Amino acid sequence: MNIVKHFRISLIVLWSALVLGHAPSALAAPAVVGDSGPRTDSAALEHWTDLRFGIMFHWSPAVLRNQEISWSMSNRAKYEAVYARFNPKHFDADAWINIATQANAHYVVYVCKHHDGFCMWDTDTTSNNIMHTPFKRDVVAELAVAAQRQNLFFGTYLSIMDIHEANWNRCYAARTEMPGYPEGIPHIEDITARQTLELLKKYHSQLMWYDGAWLQGWRTSSSPARVMAQIKAYNPQVLITRLGNQVDDFGSMEAKIGAYRATPWEMVTSTAYPTYSWNDHIKFKSAGYFLQILSRVACGNGNLLLNFVPDADGAICPEQQGLARGIGGWLATNGAAIFGTRGGPWYPNNWGGSTRTGKTIYLHLLPDAPDHLVLPACGAKVMASKVLGGGDVTVTETAAGLELTVPPASRNPAVTVIELAMDTEVPGMIEASKPQNAVIKKSDLVPPPAEEIKK
Repeated sequence: MNIVKHFRISLIVLWSALVLGHAPSALAAPAVVGDSGPRTDSAALEHWTDLRFGIMFHWSPAVLRNQEISWSMSNRAKYEAVYARFNPKHFDADAWINIATQANAHYVVYVCKHHDGFCMWDTDTTSNNIMHTPFKRDVVAELAVAAQRQNLFFGTYLSIMDIHEANWNRCYAARTEMPGYPEGIPHIEDITARQTLELLKKYHSQLMWYDGAWLQGWRTSSSPARVMAQIKAYNPQVLITRLGNQVDDFGSMEAKIGAYRATPWEMVTSTAYPTYSWNDHIKFKSAGYFLQILSRVACGNGNLLLNFVPDADGAICPEQQGLARGIGGWLATNGAAIFGTRGGPWYPNNWGGSTRTGKTIYLHLLPDAPDHLVLPACGAKVMASKVLGGGDVTVTETAAGLELTVPPASRNPAVTVIELAMDTEVPGMIEASKPQNAVIKKSDLVPPPAEEIKK
């Protein structure tokens, strides 16, 4: 590493320690405690909900194996041997965060520790960390600084599962059972709590995004509640998901959309298929595919967290750069129908769905939506209508409801958005628009259609 580069990185780490390492007065506020224990700051949850679209990054020395992170650890020694040669040439935290801003994402989540137990930050909890590789750079610190520089909400992913621990010598054998249960629980609880507080205090993480809570010994124990209590005691504004045992602030599902939910929720999926981390076998999906998912999720009152896949040298490949620009281009025109909105008042259906804010309603028309759409009455009058990005739309109000006609020339190939300015705000959901089958079905899963996977 040359002197200039070393000095620049030292400044970043020093700035992180000075600025991010000390919680501002808002973070030092005591948790609000009631009969049910610490509670989340409702304004923090509302703020996260307003963000609607985030980017996740999966990346660690294991990418050098050219296999899936963690799940390919059938031999720990062989798996971890690559750590000694991890020294990526192209990692640039600002370049990664620029991918998020190009996509017009409003929050970022970084995978700080996956199931293999390797920590991508300078931690005091284990020597199994990035500072013990030739790279010797605190990746979490650099990303936290870069995200703050772009005013992006920053979250940290932490696995409860840790295959590096002696009790875990084979990944697949530990997928559904906590080793040493019940003896294993206190140790795993302790390391999870200590690593969580490090991420909160050193990097000002605003969201703790956990994985591995499906382990039987963990999810049925009181450990999630005790870890949650420590988080909220430090800062009630920190949000929690996937910690388990009903202590989460919102639910996060992988590759599932399902029915409309009144409470905050999130869907996570990846640009790459079939894994969340880099290897030579992955394929990439199209921007249009993800825009349709983003629309469906927002209409269902949820957030989308989209994983990007850096390569072994730390670079984001041209395919993903183009995907980010494609998503960002659509959001530059249609973002008002996503950010700061809530789902409704019409329930999502096979034609698309709706989002709203105040007296404004946005109709999201998927490619298969009919040119002529009939919707149940909503109890408010349409004062004006337009196609976001330009085009023609005809809106007719009848006793039965609304009839809209959008000619093919005015349709967006991904998602067409119609803005309706109403004379009054529409409260609640329109029950007459509710689909007959509101439960999650196989058809609500979102595996990439074959024609949309990059060959």
